[in-house]
Order: sequence, then C-alpha cells, then structure tokens
Amino acid sequence: MNITVRKWGSCLAIKLPDIFAKEVNIHQGSRLDLLKVKDMLLLKPCTRKITLKKMLSNINENNIHSEIATGKVVGNEFF
Repeated sequence: MNITVRKWGSCLAIKLPDIFAKEVNIHQGSRLDLLKVKDMLLLKPCTRKITLKKMLSNINENNIHSEIATGKVVGNEFF
C-alpha cells in the first residue's frame, strides 16, 4: 500500500489505514515503538511499560536541572 507523508505542525506524519491498525490491535492512544532497521522504519506496538523508577534512573548530573524559583511564599506553606 502506498501512503503519503504529510506535515503536522513541525513534524511529519502518516495516516495508518484502519485495516492495518485493527490487525495489530492499535487504536487511538496506543503507544508505538519506532525503530530504524537498516534503511527502513518499523512501527510496532509498545510492549513495555514505562515506570517512574525507569524514568528516574535516566537522571544524572549532566541532565538534572537546578532548583526553580516559584515566587515568594504568600500563605502558610511549610518549607
């Protein structure tokens, strides 16, 4: 099947034909893995769950930001 790549905001997008989506149980909101295999792109349903522990494990001294000032205390906040 031939499909056309289109512009969507600042990204490129494709429309996934319904018949293919149904065959692999993909629906609106499904998470997909996009892989580059040699000179091809491969889309497949995401089978792994992203956990907070996994996300936090990616933080290191090179990518952590400093404290952020959110303004003066205006109520009875406890710091």
